[in-house]
Amino acid sequence: MRVLADDPGSYPYLIPLIWQGDGPNPSPNFSQRFSFYQGTGYPTVQWNGTHDLWQPNVSTYVAAYNQFVNLPSPLTVELSTNLSGNILYASATVEMLDNITTTNNRIQFFVTRNLDGIQSPNYFASVVRYHEQNFGLTTAGQTETFEQEITIESSWDIEAMRVIAIVQTYSGNRQIHQAAMVNINQGPPPDPIMGAPQNLNATLNIIQSGDHNIYLTWTAPEYAHTTLLNYKVFRNDELVDSPTTLNYRDFELEEYTTYTYYVVAVYSHGESEPSEPFIIEVEELPEPEIVLGIPREVAAHLVTESDDGPHVFIRWETPIYQYTTLLFYILYRNDIEYEEEIYDTIFLDKGISSFQTYQYQLTAYYTDGESERTESIEIIVGDINPPGPIFGEPRNLEGVFDEERDPTPSVVLNWEEPIYANTTLTGYRIFRDGSPLFDTTYLEFTDTSYNAFTTHNYYVVAIYTDGQSGHSNTVSVTTGASSDFDPTIVPNTTRLGNNYPNPFNPSTTIYFDLHQSSRVILEVFNLRGQTIKTLVNTTLSAGRHTKEWNGLDESGESVGSGIYFYRLHTEDFLEVKRMVLMK
Repeated sequence: MRVLADDPGSYPYLIPLIWQGDGPNPSPNFSQRFSFYQGTGYPTVQWNGTHDLWQPNVSTYVAAYNQFVNLPSPLTVELSTNLSGNILYASATVEMLDNITTTNNRIQFFVTRNLDGIQSPNYFASVVRYHEQNFGLTTAGQTETFEQEITIESSWDIEAMRVIAIVQTYSGNRQIHQAAMVNINQGPPPDPIMGAPQNLNATLNIIQSGDHNIYLTWTAPEYAHTTLLNYKVFRNDELVDSPTTLNYRDFELEEYTTYTYYVVAVYSHGESEPSEPFIIEVEELPEPEIVLGIPREVAAHLVTESDDGPHVFIRWETPIYQYTTLLFYILYRNDIEYEEEIYDTIFLDKGISSFQTYQYQLTAYYTDGESERTESIEIIVGDINPPGPIFGEPRNLEGVFDEERDPTPSVVLNWEEPIYANTTLTGYRIFRDGSPLFDTTYLEFTDTSYNAFTTHNYYVVAIYTDGQSGHSNTVSVTTGASSDFDPTIVPNTTRLGNNYPNPFNPSTTIYFDLHQSSRVILEVFNLRGQTIKTLVNTTLSAGRHTKEWNGLDESGESVGSGIYFYRLHTEDFLEVKRMVLMK
């Protein structure tokens, strides 16, 4: 074998390989070698044909070589190398001479070294480096250059080493289409090819919801001897994003404006030239056709006997609306706003009195304003206070979130005892979000089992020996982080939490979860739907995030007291919530 390998002039296509597992990055082990090359321990000879042969007799190789050396190959392989320091740059240029029908083709790069004096005479070379790449050429006339960087040990004898490239199918009998072998050429590394992005295209998308955008796409550039990291997108010569994908969507559009886009590829060795520019003009952008639907199928009736006491039961169906976000409902009684921020489609009015007439109307409140009122429904109440026990209700319930309370942040509730009752008061029952939470005999309660960054609704009822009262006034408390809150946990879903504190002055913190990495837009807008401040407009990783708003608009001016909304918009999620700035 050493005779054949040392005489490449006579045997230019002979590729001697031995799958010994030596070196810091050894080739596949014996069991892999056996199935891969059908070998039994002897070296396998690969050449220009499509055959394998293994024998310990050198003359057998020569006979086989003379028989098959002139077999036609469907492709040619031109292999060259450059060694700079400990990095070997191998370049294999392949030209297809004929069509091939095999599948799962790959090109393999080997570095072999002489083992004379180490192994028996039947062994010429040991594979000390092995790399492979997918090979997709199948049609005559196609050409492609495959680049491979290979690390070389300083202790190796470069003169006794070879570089081999083999094009082979991994399907069926793993036949070889062509191979090439060269000595290692020591010289400067080739200059990196840092091609520019190709085929830049931009499309203006008009969206009825108002999220008009320009969508940019491009194709990957040609590059070699370097690593592509990401791209830079420029709009009117200003950097707007650095994506890793082959597309970008620009939502920051203005009417009657001309935009010039170009893209630059960023490599480990530097940046490419800009792509060809793409110019697009934005004319008048239509406003979204917003529909603020009113609640539907509203109905109400008087209930005189119930565990909840006498009340008017009101129900309705969700309104039909478009291009806006429904936030809550508002109930009017006798033409006066009676209950705001109703989040369900039912309401029990327990604040009724005997011999009264009540007129009820509903509206739906959206991010873009309040709907018209529904038609009025009249309820006439007779005598609803027959003789019997009087169960006075707890009064003046108040609640706050105390983040500095020792030993843990808590929701603190306190109230006053009922004014009147004609039976014995035994205690109080605290309700959270409509469910019983705790019984106590005190006029104060501390809740440590709340959900972090959530608005909870609390009320209290008085417990008597003969029954219980109606509930007190309801208080809403927005919590911050709990003692066991862990910001490193990846949430199961994407959601927008409540801001804290709320109401606030001068600043508040907005909390949100991302189930997966996504581009995020978090913005604040007023009752007219005008954007006041964009807090986030970038790609964020999965996890729990917070963002503070200091009550300033985009120009740095302080905004006035009032109701504001904040909206979280990701690639597959949209939600809006309400907050109050109170100066």
